[in-house]
Amino acid sequence: MTRKRRTSGMARDSIMDHGFHSHSYHKHFEDYVERVQIDSRGTKKIIRTYIGNYYRNNLTKRLSLGIKAGYLALYLLTVVLFLKAGTAPVMSNTKWYVVLPEFLNLLVLLWLLKTMIYYATAGKALTVGEYRYTSRSLLHTTLAAAISFGATLMGILVSARAVPGGRNMKDIRICAAEILICGICMLAVYVTEKRIKYQQQSEAVEVHEDDSYM
Repeated sequence: MTRKRRTSGMARDSIMDHGFHSHSYHKHFEDYVERVQIDSRGTKKIIRTYIGNYYRNNLTKRLSLGIKAGYLALYLLTVVLFLKAGTAPVMSNTKWYVVLPEFLNLLVLLWLLKTMIYYATAGKALTVGEYRYTSRSLLHTTLAAAISFGATLMGILVSARAVPGGRNMKDIRICAAEILICGICMLAVYVTEKRIKYQQQSEAVEVHEDDSYM
């Protein structure tokens, strides 16, 4: 199907598409066009222009900054509590059904770190790629984190029943509470971001016939 740009009045199928870039390249530069510019020295330079819709949220600048700060604070709190619970010398941390979800927690938090950096440094108007790497990625990672922390909590509770004579029960309960808070923090970020509305807005962009569509 031919998609037609309202801003340029040109059908995307009429824009050159060389198709020699990798899939990740096209995904990163989705809705961009590029053309080669040659200077007086014969040096080639690629000029990229975004022609897609921009995503803008309905937040004021002050509220947007506050939410970003809140997300970072919740993320840091989650990391601190997770490291404290995961390294505690308790029997639950020796059980495979606790260690495995804890390892998944670590992977998700590392994944989320990249998303948090992108989100915190993003501007008001987001390209489709920036929107995917910030808001959409944040929803996916925080939901995954909340689920993995839930699995860790269940493992700790199961392990507590196997502790002989209630040994270290107090420390195990503290670990369980810390993991529970981690899950709540991630769920809070997910729910907050889910409620933020993004609107697509187009801008007039001049497109040349020799542009290569990404």
